[in-house]
Amino acid sequence: MEQADGYKFEPAAGQTYEMNGVLYTYDAERRLVRVVADKNMLGTRWPGIYKKYPQQIPGYDYGHVGGVKDFGTNDLLTQIHGGFLQEAAFNHTGAWKVAEDAAGVAAFNLQSQGLPFEKVAEVRNFVNGIPSEWRIYVKSGDRIVFDSQWLKAPMPP
Repeated sequence: MEQADGYKFEPAAGQTYEMNGVLYTYDAERRLVRVVADKNMLGTRWPGIYKKYPQQIPGYDYGHVGGVKDFGTNDLLTQIHGGFLQEAAFNHTGAWKVAEDAAGVAAFNLQSQGLPFEKVAEVRNFVNGIPSEWRIYVKSGDRIVFDSQWLKAPMPP
């Protein structure tokens, strides 16, 4: 997808990019597999960008690997390379949403105590280009203070 100003983000295979202090890691097939942030910030959600996502299935929508609310993901920077097709309930009210919210609380608690932290979101086990497992955790130093464990994502038919 190209914006009016000509910017078009196309990740290279196996690369990590820093955008606004957030690290985005792409695998050999140019799929986003890891997002890391060491600060709390809001991002920018641009629904017009997801409408261009190639796979559209009823009951599924565009789920960010590193959420806009918790990681500061900016759709204008990552474009359609910031997430994947995800069951709407899993994304908005289900296990992934609950895990994102809990990770956000853990990170804010660490920040309020003046402690360093990293929020990490990961996906794996791709089926037809869509990750079947999602994980989010927060650590401070070597100590993990929240871990969703690997969550099984409902897959499209």
